[in-house]
Amino acid sequence: MSYMLPHLHNGWQVDQAILSEEDRVVVIRFGHDWDPTCMKMDEVLYSIAEKANGVGVACAPWHPLWFSSLIGLSAANMNIRRARPDDLMNMQHCNLLCLPENYQMKYYFYHGLSWPQLSYIAEDEDGKIVGYVLAKMEEDPDDVPHGHITSLAVKRSHRRLGLAQKLMDQASRAMIENFSAKYVSLHVRKSNRAALHLYSNTLNFQVSEVEPKYYADGEDAYAMKRDLSQMADELRRQLVLKKGRYVVLDSKENQGSTLPGSEEACQQENLAGDDSGSDSKDSTDVQDSLQDLESTS
Repeated sequence: MSYMLPHLHNGWQVDQAILSEEDRVVVIRFGHDWDPTCMKMDEVLYSIAEKANGVGVACAPWHPLWFSSLIGLSAANMNIRRARPDDLMNMQHCNLLCLPENYQMKYYFYHGLSWPQLSYIAEDEDGKIVGYVLAKMEEDPDDVPHGHITSLAVKRSHRRLGLAQKLMDQASRAMIENFSAKYVSLHVRKSNRAALHLYSNTLNFQVSEVEPKYYADGEDAYAMKRDLSQMADELRRQLVLKKGRYVVLDSKENQGSTLPGSEEACQQENLAGDDSGSDSKDSTDVQDSLQDLESTS
């Protein structure tokens, strides 16, 4: 399957991108008159990311300048896991690369030591951190339990893969499971339209208020909230299914037999209960047209 690509903004064109369903790799064939010095690699990759649907991308090996270039754009190659203390320095490095809002190292340790269950990182196949979410619980005795997203960032080379949504969903789930959070909040720049689109359209955040001059450069921020009741209901449903599976298995061990078809039902319940498990590779991706941008508080 081939995709013809439009002219890029600098006037150069990639001849075609060939998608191999068997290998799940996109091969970019550059025209013979293409000058690689005038175009950044990520511009080429972003131009086909939407059509390629996030599969692996490689340049045609016969092109001498890109012989060894292989950039994995598949979310399936990424791992989402809970952040550990030894991840904090690399999370800070990712923050410095991606965001104008930066924090001292002690602020990362404050999150990691106070709420070790809530922060997550995305890592590539080599174990390098390409994105993170730094989260905490708000300590407001006059309000219901709720969490807050302090910082969310995904490296430019790994955006449009749905990693921001996966990180946010994992942090939100952890808030529910560990602290019975009712909602999660965050702040985002008014000018960050891509992030606003992600939060509003994909993650169901609602703007609660505008905070004037929230950022150091004087820009206003939208304060946004996401109700977690629907996610909590889904987690309870999964728990019921898993408990039902354990009851059936226990009955099978004690009685030596089960009702016809109960084994298949258990397998289906197990699959349903694992849809939102700690292995985020099965989570729903962000729409490819969205950029995985960041929010800070």
